[in-house]
Amino acid sequence: MNNRPIKPFTYKNIHEMEYGEHKYWLFDCSMISTCAPLFDRLEDNYEVEKLLRSRKVISPKTKTDTESCALVVMFSSQKSGEKFIDRLNEYLKKVEKHLEGPQWQLLP
Repeated sequence: MNNRPIKPFTYKNIHEMEYGEHKYWLFDCSMISTCAPLFDRLEDNYEVEKLLRSRKVISPKTKTDTESCALVVMFSSQKSGEKFIDRLNEYLKKVEKHLEGPQWQLLP
């Protein structure tokens, strides 16, 4: 098993995008490979999204455009994206901590 700590995401992982006259902020990442071994038992990033929604890391009203190879989360403001990064890092830290004990305790 990989014993090195997962590198936390930063606010720089949120990218500002424009679509016509509209601005939005985007997070995209291949979570399974980036966060290995935390999500190794999940098949793809659709399952990662489902897990993060069930754990309230991704709020119910937040839009996504996830693909099997990448989790894609969209925000209407930079502040919303930053709050997501905070929740994501907190969740990843909890999962990582449990890998040292009863493995996958926080995963469904």
